[in-house]
Amino acid sequence: MRKKEVLARLLRVIGGIRVATSVRGRSTSELLVLAYHRVLPDVSETEYPFDLDLVSADPEQFDWQMSWISRNFTPLAVSEIVDRLDKGKALPAGAVAVTFDDGFMDNYTYAYPVLRSRNIPACIFLSTDYVGKGTPYWFEAIAQLLLSAPVGSIRLPIVEGLLPRADDRRIRRQDIQLVLSELKRLPDELRRINLNALKQQMSDLVDARVGFGAYAMDWSHVGEMFRSGIEFGSHGASHAVLSRLNATDLARELTESRLAIERVTGAPVTAIAYPVGGEDSIGDRVVAAARDAGYRMGFTYLRGTNSADPADRMRLARQHVERYTGRAYFQGLLAFPSVFD
Repeated sequence: MRKKEVLARLLRVIGGIRVATSVRGRSTSELLVLAYHRVLPDVSETEYPFDLDLVSADPEQFDWQMSWISRNFTPLAVSEIVDRLDKGKALPAGAVAVTFDDGFMDNYTYAYPVLRSRNIPACIFLSTDYVGKGTPYWFEAIAQLLLSAPVGSIRLPIVEGLLPRADDRRIRRQDIQLVLSELKRLPDELRRINLNALKQQMSDLVDARVGFGAYAMDWSHVGEMFRSGIEFGSHGASHAVLSRLNATDLARELTESRLAIERVTGAPVTAIAYPVGGEDSIGDRVVAAARDAGYRMGFTYLRGTNSADPADRMRLARQHVERYTGRAYFQGLLAFPSVFD
């Protein structure tokens, strides 16, 4: 058990969570943003054929989390946050925003019913090139390949030696993180070349199993969810690392994704969550391009909380929710965000 999980349980037992939650629920000084990816039931760590690090919760966990937020905080739509900040209006006490990156099919299948039943607004950031295609995101295709391929069957110029290194599932998952981290550092043209090389080597496994909803929702789902109060923002078009793009491709990623969503919803897209989301994947050039493309709020994947009137609305931090985030830890994430980040 993680040390912070033990601390969270101790704070809950002695009443610290309850007191801090009550105080923060009345506070108007901060904006908390929660970051999710996937909501999936019955995920086996030994059998799951994709990236485990993208699983944020199972439906039961997610329902409990949304119930806790609805009882103790003020869930806000991202569009309302933008509107209030534009008009100089204060955010309500205990402001919390719920966000999802990528737009996986399970956001519709499992998360959406919970959000609707709990009346929680949320914003799903879509990588629009994948919507309605039924194929895995490029990073999930890599995970699938490295978990399925025979030992030593893949050669990749950016990694020394042959992959996967062993049959051991733990080592294969280490291989996934190694390859993904190396690809994310490359100029985008080289990333695509390496991706194509992987697909050519293991073409029979690229789309052999796309279960677990390892692909994006359809545009019909986007329309249905939007009509029920779920909002959509941009996560780029192809989920490229934006800082690795040239100026022309960067403008395309930012603009085409926004326009694709607006064509379906009929509403302006004012927010973006930067793919990958670390400072190295963003930078001043990307932020400036996002502003030029019409975005008025940007979400990183850096951990932390935000001022209720942030000095830089284009670099907002988020609290990560992971599959191992227990109830006490989730409570701590909201009550003591500087500790449980």
